[in-house]
Amino acid sequence: MLGWRGLEPHITLKAPCGLGREVEWLSAVQQICQATSAFPIEVSRPAAFGDNVLYLRVTSPDLITLHTRLLNELGISRLDQEMCFEGPRYLPHLTLLQREPQGHFPMEEQLAMAGSYFLQDVSFQAKELLVYCKREDDAYVVIKAIPLGNNLVTPPL
Repeated sequence: MLGWRGLEPHITLKAPCGLGREVEWLSAVQQICQATSAFPIEVSRPAAFGDNVLYLRVTSPDLITLHTRLLNELGISRLDQEMCFEGPRYLPHLTLLQREPQGHFPMEEQLAMAGSYFLQDVSFQAKELLVYCKREDDAYVVIKAIPLGNNLVTPPL
């Protein structure tokens, strides 16, 4: 869509704020995930963050618990949490679209279109955490799939 950045739909559990190089935090994240069982997530009606992001609402107390545990165990500062809408400001959501910096596609139209596709709530089990890395071309790529609890790891991407 013109003016919109196509993203893989995703739920951001932890933004990059406050993280150093992945070697510094990746093993801690793996340990946290190993100690966390798969959990349910419910996805519901579309909404938007201003004119920038189209998303589906997410409800999952376990997701919030995992988010909080990551912040605490990785030592993410309050300032970094504030800057990245984490901790008390965290609003779980499944991102569908993000507006390009110069994009001018009306959010009202996107919300209406999404509303016609997402007519009922959907639930699923979160079984793994995907770690993304932002490339120089601003594309995000999965660099690691970490299973939750005793779930099997997905095949390499």
